[in-house]
Amino acid sequence: MNEIRTMTREEIPAYVELIAGSYPTMDLTTPEKKEHAAGRMLARLDELPVECSYVGAFDGVEMVGGMILYPFTMNWRGAMVPAGGVGMVATSLMHRREHIARDMIRWFVEEERDRGAVFALLYPFSTAFYHRMGFGFSSLTMRYELIPGLLPKTGDRSLCRPLTEHDIDLVRDHCNRVVRMRNGMLEKREFELKDMLKAPGRVVGVQQGSQITGLLRFIFGDRIDGNFLAYDLLVSELSYEAPAALQAILSYIGSLSDQVRRVRIDTQNPEFYHVIDDPRDTSGTLLGDICHRANQGGVGLMIRLTGQELSDELLASAHFGSGTVTVSLDIVETLTSVTTRRIGLCFEGGRAAHVAAEQCASRVQLGVADASSLLTGAVSLQTLVQLGRAEVTPDSELERINHIFRTDVPPLCPTEF
Repeated sequence: MNEIRTMTREEIPAYVELIAGSYPTMDLTTPEKKEHAAGRMLARLDELPVECSYVGAFDGVEMVGGMILYPFTMNWRGAMVPAGGVGMVATSLMHRREHIARDMIRWFVEEERDRGAVFALLYPFSTAFYHRMGFGFSSLTMRYELIPGLLPKTGDRSLCRPLTEHDIDLVRDHCNRVVRMRNGMLEKREFELKDMLKAPGRVVGVQQGSQITGLLRFIFGDRIDGNFLAYDLLVSELSYEAPAALQAILSYIGSLSDQVRRVRIDTQNPEFYHVIDDPRDTSGTLLGDICHRANQGGVGLMIRLTGQELSDELLASAHFGSGTVTVSLDIVETLTSVTTRRIGLCFEGGRAAHVAAEQCASRVQLGVADASSLLTGAVSLQTLVQLGRAEVTPDSELERINHIFRTDVPPLCPTEF
């Protein structure tokens, strides 16, 4: 068993070597590029919260795996809960198929559980690999490529103005309000806010009174067909607190139609296509006989229950569907030492509390990956049952329990790490 521990600063260059082998497209091909990457990691280490850490797996003195851990605060059904993310998982090319990544992820999940985090988060290099380890799918990300001139023009684009580093307090307040409005969102850390306002690209805010109520971050893509006057606009972040802010942003984007050929927007809102009269993408592709392609979808963020107990205080803060039911969740584990966890819950008036599992009138049995997706609202219980991924006893209770767990809007999380 390899030793897994926090790296020292002197071990960062060895981690860069692992990254170079695991992610060849990052082009860490020369000593100079690797030295530059290590320097950026060391500089970033000084900016990250103290809870963030670079963690390595060691076979004796040799580093054979590495990853970066990120602490988050997450909106779970209206309750703000601790969560942990992991990124840049890399293993040695000379030690593949030795379960190094699996051991590191198990260590990560258990470490987050011991820290008090309710959920563990990651972006997968292989969805199958992480799904087998109990990570469930969050919301699909849908990419729209729209003609800017066709966007709604009803908003007041005069409310839009450029944002700079001097606006960080207003931006922080806006982002915090948005996080508390939407299930699945992660709080931005201070270094993210600073990076957003000083990084290449443009940040536009909607100013209403003394507040920023909407935010658009974008870059221009490469020029099209050698024409230096024509570009695509690539949206990297779009947030808003009210319809007026969204309409102002869309009107602003539409005003760039003489320069912008297409605008690309990635969103996890499955109903976003209703914002425009003509949501067809520019490919002209038909699906089936007469269905116009409007977007392309992809699986991104994956989420997992760490095994941390859901306290009564936390359950009382989270929002569930109306109705009264007692249910035992029998969650089959795939990674940690516990094989099956039974959680007895009583739901009443949109709130939940613990009860003894033996007292529950209903039972739901499912794997930890699907339980993670269900509890965050990324999938309905009815869908899981229909797909053969969950069982409800008695089956006559399915409709009532399904209503308890469903959410009006799936979890939204644009944060990348």
